[in-house]
Amino acid sequence: MKAPILFSCLLISLTTAHANETPLSKADDEKGLRFFDDDGYLDIGEFLDRPFGFYPVVVPITEPAVGYGAAVVPVFMNRPEGREKTDFYALGGLATENGTEGLFAFYSGYHLDERLQIEAALIGASINLDFYGLGSSIIPSNNPLRYNVDLTGIEFGGEWKLKEDANWNVGLKYFYGDANASIRSFPGSEFLPPEIDLSALGARTIFSSFKTTINYDTRNNIFTPTKGQITELGVVWNQKAFGADDDFQILQFQTLQFHPLIEDKLYLSARGDFKQSFGNIPFYRQPYLELRGAPIARYQGDGIIQAEAELRWQVHQRWSLLGFAGVGNYWIDDSVFEGNKTIATGGLGFRYLISKRHGMHTGVDVGFSENDTAVYIQFGHAWPRT
Repeated sequence: MKAPILFSCLLISLTTAHANETPLSKADDEKGLRFFDDDGYLDIGEFLDRPFGFYPVVVPITEPAVGYGAAVVPVFMNRPEGREKTDFYALGGLATENGTEGLFAFYSGYHLDERLQIEAALIGASINLDFYGLGSSIIPSNNPLRYNVDLTGIEFGGEWKLKEDANWNVGLKYFYGDANASIRSFPGSEFLPPEIDLSALGARTIFSSFKTTINYDTRNNIFTPTKGQITELGVVWNQKAFGADDDFQILQFQTLQFHPLIEDKLYLSARGDFKQSFGNIPFYRQPYLELRGAPIARYQGDGIIQAEAELRWQVHQRWSLLGFAGVGNYWIDDSVFEGNKTIATGGLGFRYLISKRHGMHTGVDVGFSENDTAVYIQFGHAWPRT
């Protein structure tokens, strides 16, 4: 199991720190640190490219599934001379108003002429969430099952570029976690159908899984891409043979597409995801929709498919406005066209170009769905991928 809020906050903080574009020149370094660009606007690009050191990143959490809170993440960075990409180390913690809290540490470094990226993470978290059922078996919104998951885990692995000048990459990661799930309150029990297995509650579960991936990445920027794509196929293998308590697999496919419609003015982005789980998977580890406006882990099933599109208009050299819309479907078993449930989302937002040299934007999105409204603080694109 991965803690969804923990990883999303961690990824945001790493995206903020992952400066892999133009390094500081010696002349720039001698000028001293500046927080304003030559155009007179606030810009943290030079700050991000300082030599090895650390700085605190405070990431507001506005996810409705856990309430308001913050993650504090001191980030250490190092880019050896002659390298294009940055090694970084992060450690920090988070807390939200519903009692969710966590501590974590992360490392990412490049080796073998930057063709090999190695990652490692340590996690300790207590996560409070609500369970609303699976697929078409939905618990009324005022009677969710409230549960807690205490998770301790470690993940490590890497990604290998197949050829030095190619866009294809293969990856392998291993995750080991010890999770304890417990009930906080159970007012929705009378609405649960028999096919929903809650046996994971009140029990300790050991996860031991490998994830294999292959992806094709042509993005022109990892922070706020405006051109290119990243398309990835992956499989999670959690097996008793690896030391896990249960056998299950998760098939994952994702594509992110970025296209300039009017150069330097209008940009279209599109995202598509498909996940299908197999085997004896705990209910809190099952796939869920991740759309702006839909609370994390509220819309779950054995499988999900979702799509989201975003149109961004650069109204000023620093400021832009955007609108987005999404739709997702989730189901039980393999009944993609039967016994499923569909949710639609949409919203508006704005961005500010906070680092010109890295092409990184930051801003706020307001998302809507049938029963919920959510505010999101964004660093980089709303679909961050390192």
